Amino acid sequence: MTLKTTWFELDSKKTDLENFITFLKELPNTFQQVFSTDTSNFSDIINRDKEAGISFELFSSAYESATTTFSTSVNEFENRFQYEKIEATNILSNIGFVEDSLKLKIALLNKLWTRLVNATEITGVLSVNYWVKKIMDALKKLLKYLNSLLGSLSSIISGLDPLKELKEVVENYVDDVLENE
Repeated sequence: MTLKTTWFELDSKKTDLENFITFLKELPNTFQQVFSTDTSNFSDIINRDKEAGISFELFSSAYESATTTFSTSVNEFENRFQYEKIEATNILSNIGFVEDSLKLKIALLNKLWTRLVNATEITGVLSVNYWVKKIMDALKKLLKYLNSLLGSLSSIISGLDPLKELKEVVENYVDDVLENE
């Protein structure tokens, strides 16, 4: 399996609210590419800590649970605002997820994702290899920006925190790899 070429494509035929909901629904699967056994060697990295009770199996189970919680929250958000689109737009406006601000956020996310994908291509690895510094540098920048986005989103999507915390687990392993080079 290869990495997606972009993180998310805005659909000009959809409203900001519809694009936002689609972005949220795609978020777990897209993020999963940075640690999936199909597209990375993250399992090798995290399994080094099995003696401490940390394993890829445990991480995967926690991620599945977090994704379920998050998806439920996204569905609740979508159902809540299905008929109250003006209120939903106001809420999205308060966190900068409408119009040009939304376009800017998605464009930067796509730029950082493309940088990661390009790093895998330049090194000839074609996956998120946690032993390659250039890839880890690109992933670290992506995760830093993703943290900012998730922080804003967590103010309106109640089930986002478990997913955000697992992003931080990945981030900690990136830091460990970069520090031990």
